Amino acid sequence: MMIPVAIIAAGLSIPALAGLQRSSPVITFRVDSSEHLPHVTLLKGEYLVVTMDSTYWKIQRPSGRALRTFGTSVTHRMFNCAHLPGSGCGTVVESFVAIASGVSVISAARSSCGEALLCSAANARWSVSVRVR
Repeated sequence: MMIPVAIIAAGLSIPALAGLQRSSPVITFRVDSSEHLPHVTLLKGEYLVVTMDSTYWKIQRPSGRALRTFGTSVTHRMFNCAHLPGSGCGTVVESFVAIASGVSVISAARSSCGEALLCSAANARWSVSVRVR
């Protein structure tokens, strides 16, 4: 489920949005790799934060001209899981801003689902279509 989150400029908690200077609230939506949403709708100026559930994921630049990457991709290594080399334990987070009306697709891919474990076709790719009004 896509969850809208209103973030006040003084309390920004998303790393890629931390340097944003605004006098009004920023509307941010979050989606993650466990969700298989066919599409998301945003208004110009709204943000979308994508969180992938493994450090093996690589988030691609959005297709089309409706979205722009905001900041850089941030990898969070988890400290509360097994510290096994090659486990991919953590998340990859990237933020996007809706800049123009139209449709963009955000895609992510990975070739490994764990140490020496190739992903099946169903687990190797993820995407969401984003319509901006």
